Amino acid sequence: MKQENEKFDWSSQGHIVLGGILLLAIILYAIVGSSQRRTDKYNAAQPKTVEYGGEVLPKEKFNGLEATRKEKNPELIGEIKKVIKENGTPADIFAEDVPPDNNIATELDRAFRIYDENPGEIETLRAGVSYGDWKIDSATLQDVKDILTRTDTKRLNIRKMLERSSVCFSFEFVESETGTAPVTKAADYLADYMLLEEFAVAQALQDGAVGKAAEALAYIFRIAQLAAEVRSPGTRTKAAQIRLHAVDVLQAVLLHPKLQKSDVQFLYEMMKEQLDHWTPDSEMWVGDRASGLKVYNEIMQYGLDKALEEDEIAELYERGIYDTVNKGLLKKLSADEVFYLQAMRTVIDESEKPFYKRLTALNQMEDQLRAKWGTDSEPVIAGFLLRGITDLMEYCALDRTKCETAVSAMQVALGQPAAFKIEPLYGKEYTIKTDDGGGTVSVSYPNNPKPFTVRLTH
Repeated sequence: MKQENEKFDWSSQGHIVLGGILLLAIILYAIVGSSQRRTDKYNAAQPKTVEYGGEVLPKEKFNGLEATRKEKNPELIGEIKKVIKENGTPADIFAEDVPPDNNIATELDRAFRIYDENPGEIETLRAGVSYGDWKIDSATLQDVKDILTRTDTKRLNIRKMLERSSVCFSFEFVESETGTAPVTKAADYLADYMLLEEFAVAQALQDGAVGKAAEALAYIFRIAQLAAEVRSPGTRTKAAQIRLHAVDVLQAVLLHPKLQKSDVQFLYEMMKEQLDHWTPDSEMWVGDRASGLKVYNEIMQYGLDKALEEDEIAELYERGIYDTVNKGLLKKLSADEVFYLQAMRTVIDESEKPFYKRLTALNQMEDQLRAKWGTDSEPVIAGFLLRGITDLMEYCALDRTKCETAVSAMQVALGQPAAFKIEPLYGKEYTIKTDDGGGTVSVSYPNNPKPFTVRLTH
C-alpha cells in the first residue's frame, strides 16, 4: 500500500513542521503574556483600600457587603465599622482557607451524602438503638453484622482523619444564585458517623472490652468538639445534640460490670479536655451575625425573594404584609439592620455569661421586638434573623451542664473533689450522692430526671 511505502523525510519536511510549532508557541506566549500584563495592570489599578465613614479601610473587608457599603445611614456605618474592627465580617468568617484534606466535613460528605449502596442501612442501624437508657442488645448486633462490615471502612476512614492534629470542621462553599455561599450540610451527617461508633461501643461492651468502648467514645467526642468550633448556630446545635447523646452512651460504659479504674481515668481526661477547650457561645453568634449581614446585602442586591427562605416569604404573605414590606423595604432596611446589629451585640456580649445570667437582657431584646410588631417601624428582617436565639442558647447550656455532671461524677469516683458547684442552666447547685452499698456515685441538677452515675472501682 502506498502509505506503507512512504517515508517521512525529516531532512526536507521536518524543519517546516518544527518551525510551525515554534511559531505557534511564540504566538501563544505573546497572547498569554499580553493577557497577563493586562490582568496585572487591571489588578494593580484596583484600589486595595476604600473610604468608609471617614476612615480608610481594606477593601477586602467588604467582600459580601458590596451593596451595604453604599448605605449612607451614619448609625449603620458606625455599627458596620465595629464589626470590621472585630474581624466579624462575612469575609473574615467565611474565608475559604481550609484545605479540603483537613476539613472533616469533606470526609463526612464523601461517606454519607451519596449513599448509593443499600441506602436504608443507616435507618436500620438507628432502629436498633434504645435511647434514654442507651442500649444496643446482642440480638441487634447479630442482625446488623453484615451492615457493620460494609460500613466499617467509612468509620475507620473518618477515625484516621480525626487523628490528625491539623483536622478541623469548616464551612464548604457552593455556587448559588447570589454568588458563593458557605454551607454546613455535612453537619447533618454527624449523627450517622456517631451511629457507627455506637455499634462499635456496643460490640466492645458485649465482648467485655471496656477500653475499646472508651476509645470509640473518644472519637465521637472529638468530632463533636470540632463541630462545636464552627461559627454557625446550626452546626453548634448539631454538635450539642451529638454530645448530649454521647453522654448517654458514656453513662452505659461507666456502669459496665467490667469497668476498671483506668477506664474511668481515661474517660475523665477525655471529658475534661472537652470542658477545658469549650468553644464560647459567642463564637457561633459572631458567625451568625456575619450570615445576617450577608442577608441584608443580598436583599439590597437581589430583593426579598432571593435573600429570604421560602417559609419566611410564606409568613409575610400569611401576615398580609408581603407587598407592603417589599415596596417600602429599601427605605427602611438600614434602620432594620441597625436594630439587628445592636441586638446581636447584646447577644454576643451576654454569651460570655452563664445562660441563666443572660435571660434578663435577652427578654428585654425580645420585648423590644414585640413592641414593634405590626407597626410601621417593625424590623421585619431582624425579626426573622433573631428568632429562636434564646432557645438555642438554652440547648447549648444543657450540653455544657450534662458534660459537667459527667466530669464531676468521675472526679468523685476517682477520689477527687467535684470541680463544678453551680450549673450554668438554672444557676443552682449540683447535688452529689455516694452510695457505698451500691458502689456508685451520682451527680444531678434541678429538674433532671436521671442523675449521671459512675460505678466505683478499686
